[in-house]
Amino acid sequence: MARPVLPPSERVLLDVASAAALLSVSRATAYRLVQRGELRSVLLGSRILVPRRALDELAEGLDRDAAGLQHTMRRVARGGSMRSL
Repeated sequence: MARPVLPPSERVLLDVASAAALLSVSRATAYRLVQRGELRSVLLGSRILVPRRALDELAEGLDRDAAGLQHTMRRVARGGSMRSL
């Protein structure tokens, strides 16, 4: 009996191509994120797999970075300095 195939959004581990699709980036970009350690991954045999939670962690980090940048830009717009950055 064949096991059911879950859609990528419901899998615990994703191949890099599926992770790239969910992130709306190219496969090459997803591999670069993995290589730089920005996207957490595991090696299972010879396969590089991305935990589904790692996609959420990456997105949360991007949200925090964007919020910090917005705060800095508001401070600069009020006449503050960017020197402390």
